[in-house]
Amino acid sequence: LIILCLSNDFLLVYMGIELQSLAFYVLATFKRNSEFNNEAGLKYFILGSFSSCLLLIGFSFFYLALGSTSFDILFKLSENRDTFNLVSFAFVLTMVAFFFKVGAAPFHMWICDVYEGSLLSVTSFFAIVPKTVIFYLLFKIFFVTFSSYGELWSSGFILIGLLSVGVGSITALYQKKTKRLLAYSAVGHVGFILLGISSGTVDSIKS
Repeated sequence: LIILCLSNDFLLVYMGIELQSLAFYVLATFKRNSEFNNEAGLKYFILGSFSSCLLLIGFSFFYLALGSTSFDILFKLSENRDTFNLVSFAFVLTMVAFFFKVGAAPFHMWICDVYEGSLLSVTSFFAIVPKTVIFYLLFKIFFVTFSSYGELWSSGFILIGLLSVGVGSITALYQKKTKRLLAYSAVGHVGFILLGISSGTVDSIKS
């Protein structure tokens, strides 16, 4: 998590995400005698690996379009609109991967089972700490590095944010288990945060 906060390059970001994910897969299956816990950890591993693949492909397209993985250099190169279509595809893949990581709708299918199957302390940790760092990373990549593409990524944030708020609020009403209720509540909260970031102003980030 500290590596992710300090990273200033796509390669370091990917390495940091994979390192933390390996630790989280172990945490999700900490209660080894429980089949339910093992199932939750396996789902987390499979879907987490899938989102990491999308993230790596997205970073590769950023490198293919702009020729660098450093945030400082990408900030200077992002003014070039000749590769707009390729960068747009990279944005879609990267955003989908990050939405998987934070559990935004409709990429939240893993979050309910993992929260319900994990220990209460692990669920509390998953609900707060990793998402805080991922949102900081989203802010660094989209709001700072690719600020010139604001009209492109902000529309995606608005769409997923509204969908997350709707899905999280409505489906939470029908839950009978506390952890699943917390999971859908987390989906709704993620939606509100994405809507705040999507406005692209300094005041929204501070809030």
